[in-house]
Amino acid sequence: MIKYCEHSCDQDRRMLAREIARRIFVRNFKPDTSDINVLAKVLSRIVSLVRSELNDEPFSRELLLCVKLHLWRRIKYGTKIPIRDIQVENSLKKL
Repeated sequence: MIKYCEHSCDQDRRMLAREIARRIFVRNFKPDTSDINVLAKVLSRIVSLVRSELNDEPFSRELLLCVKLHLWRRIKYGTKIPIRDIQVENSLKKL
């Protein structure tokens, strides 16, 4: 669970984060992607990728974490990259 989401979910932020995660996923992954280096490359640039997808919306840590969560889900269930839950947890704790 993300610390910002424990008590309430901002639905507007969630919808925006889901869309940004979808765009990042479509541009960087394919269903047959199994190379962990693709994942590492995307995660190393995640802040700039999220910022580039914003129009007039403000950037925040909360939005970034929400995008990361939705992106991890897409990667786990939409590619062949083996993802363990502990990887997701550790990634989300880094911010």
